[in-house]
Amino acid sequence: MLEAKQEGEQIGIEKGIEILILDYVEEGYTKERILQKRFDLTPKQSEQYFQKFKNE
Repeated sequence: MLEAKQEGEQIGIEKGIEILILDYVEEGYTKERILQKRFDLTPKQSEQYFQKFKNE
């Protein structure tokens, strides 16, 4: 049960990141500004999320 809750939370977090990436890309923000500053991610994590969602 706890595992399912954690998985659901992770999906929710990723969906939020996806929406913000798409919105900020449309506005012309750089990926560094979008992810590293907004979500306090490492450069590697930022690149992974950006590549995952930028073309959807």
